[in-house]
Amino acid sequence: MDSVRKIVVWWRQPITRKDRWFAALCGAMGGLWIGLLTCMMIATGPVSLLIWGVSALSGAVVCAVLGAMFPRVVGVLTFPLTLLGFGWG
Repeated sequence: MDSVRKIVVWWRQPITRKDRWFAALCGAMGGLWIGLLTCMMIATGPVSLLIWGVSALSGAVVCAVLGAMFPRVVGVLTFPLTLLGFGWG
């Protein structure tokens, strides 16, 4: 129950500028993958690299803005996606 109490305390703390920047960074990195995966799911055939780039960039921008507006929610939801694609070995 102590970990739940710590999360509740963290959630109720005032949002700082550092929290907003961290969530915007997490949102941008997670949004990059969300944009790429969305393009992959929607595309029915071969797609040019321009479309891939626009999808990735638009996902990153949208999620970064959402991260700055709603830092706790976006930070928690997109943080696992920031590690996607990076190997440890």
